[in-house]
Amino acid sequence: PGIVASGAVPLLMLRVGPPDIRHTPAARDFAQRELDRLGPIRGAEAVVLGVFVFLIGFWVLSSYVDWLSPGLVAFIGLAVLFVSGTLTWDAALSERSAWDVFVWYGGLLTMGGLLNETGVTAAFAGWVGGWFTGIPWLVVLVVTLVIYFYTHYFFASTTVHALALYGPFVTLLVGVGAPAGIVVYSLLFLNNLQACLTHYGTTTSPVIFIEGYVSLRDWWRAGFYSSVVNLVIWLAVGIAWWKVLGLW
Repeated sequence: PGIVASGAVPLLMLRVGPPDIRHTPAARDFAQRELDRLGPIRGAEAVVLGVFVFLIGFWVLSSYVDWLSPGLVAFIGLAVLFVSGTLTWDAALSERSAWDVFVWYGGLLTMGGLLNETGVTAAFAGWVGGWFTGIPWLVVLVVTLVIYFYTHYFFASTTVHALALYGPFVTLLVGVGAPAGIVVYSLLFLNNLQACLTHYGTTTSPVIFIEGYVSLRDWWRAGFYSSVVNLVIWLAVGIAWWKVLGLW
């Protein structure tokens, strides 16, 4: 299914949103000229590079040090940029796109976490499970996977979505007789594919969308079309392929 989707989805996007420019033979030469014009790394650029390496390293380290939180690491990195003069406060305030992502995306992530903490998602999974009594597990699997996929409209992170609904849906599907292997793999694959739906579906989406290359309408339209194609491929070709592999 992955190979089929890798061929089908780009072709679909080519029809849904054909690019205005398809050939850029001079792009390499242009990039080289601009790189030559920039010259060697200067002081401010070296500071940014150093802060970047520091952030990556200490974010990894924060997983093993209790008092070292990701937020503290980010604050230290930001402080270094301000103190060194690499970043000014006026420049920070002028980055409207960054503030948009910070405010709106933070709220959406918090909302997803609260849905999980308050038991709303578990109750939702139980409610969905009440629909299926005496129905073959394969039918329940297909319907439940579609529901799981499109509930991502209400989440701003695939990780938060998985934390909220993955466990309850695995329990639901295994409980109706679906093989554990196919349940685990199908939910995992769809949990990544569902990020296509919206401009806030995964952490990188807002950063790309805020640049204005694609309108909200076009993003959601392309996301929905690709979701349909992905679901058809992964629920038809995928389930058949997993049968060949002996998962059910």
